[in-house]
Amino acid sequence: MAKRDYPEKELSALLSDFRATLKGYHEALSRLSEALAVMESNNDREAKVKEGKIALDVLYDLCEYLFKFEIAAENAAGFTKNDDEEKKAWGFIRAIKSHRESIESLQKTIKNYLKVLENPDLIQLAKEELKIEFEKFKSSIAKIEESESTFLTLIQEKYEKARLGRPL
Repeated sequence: MAKRDYPEKELSALLSDFRATLKGYHEALSRLSEALAVMESNNDREAKVKEGKIALDVLYDLCEYLFKFEIAAENAAGFTKNDDEEKKAWGFIRAIKSHRESIESLQKTIKNYLKVLENPDLIQLAKEELKIEFEKFKSSIAKIEESESTFLTLIQEKYEKARLGRPL
């Protein structure tokens, strides 16, 4: 790996971008939870469709945030000096990919749910499927939050060392 001329500056930008992405990601998760809660509790078909479309839009936003996380993790991997640090960076990337799969699955389930709103015989089954898929999604959120915390700590430590002029 090539020596970086200004690691403090690069790490500062990486840390800042990561924190901004993290904030947007968590805001999107909140919007998704709200939309799904309205879909589940509301009996008005039009409200369910409206919130379902919002949920799908938010899931697309989440994919964008995951893409930004992945870029940050790949960039940070260039600052790793030992296997443990590199494992943390690549572990975060694996968590991102797994979380992306759960997003895709939830998207399919929401689309299916919206399709069956016209059929009262299937709506209860679709509602149960949505509930199960959302629980799986929440489980993947917990995994990525654990990985993001470890990754953020890694970046912060690297930045502090660079800021103080110590070898990374």
